[in-house]
Amino acid sequence: TWLLIDRHDVVGYNKIKLWVSGWCDVNILLIDPPTINRNPNIGLAYLGAYAVAHGHVVRILDLNNDRAQWRERLRKELAQQPGVVGISFTTSSAVSFNNGAEVAVAVREMAARSLTLVAGGVGVNIDPEAFVAAQGQWLDYAVVGEGEITFVELVTVLEEGRDAAQVPGLAYARDGKVMRSVERPQISNLDELPFPDYRLFDTYTGA
Repeated sequence: TWLLIDRHDVVGYNKIKLWVSGWCDVNILLIDPPTINRNPNIGLAYLGAYAVAHGHVVRILDLNNDRAQWRERLRKELAQQPGVVGISFTTSSAVSFNNGAEVAVAVREMAARSLTLVAGGVGVNIDPEAFVAAQGQWLDYAVVGEGEITFVELVTVLEEGRDAAQVPGLAYARDGKVMRSVERPQISNLDELPFPDYRLFDTYTGA
């Protein structure tokens, strides 16, 4: 039996790679918790596309759709045993903060294996130190600033077993203290980023 796939279809290739291997280095699950915004999270679409372009298998779970079943949907995605889970905090509101934290706690409770939990978004960048101090009970790392390069570098470092503190643009807790790695410069050429890929969303219908 032959399986044909367009060589330009990076998403399709990565799905096949995951299916064949069952585990592809570091499998990434990105989550958009329930918020007042029901539109697809463009930041996660950019982040996912950048990670896929660097050889990772990515799934984006949009919990703004079918909210009543969000725990069941999360459990289903975690059954794929992702090594890294990223949660987007799109605003600094209490709703975004609380919903994101609820999802993070659920991830810790449901995960069948050890994983790294990362947060990013506007809600993190308002005050990274305060965010890490408040969310440190479940959080491993917070991405400060533009997330694409920082997040993918973090995944690579974790995959290689190196110290994540060397990755610019992170905040994290160590021994009860909030730490910051060196600041990452802003991306100078946005054309280096791939277009956002909405096919990575679990709710993508092809429309």
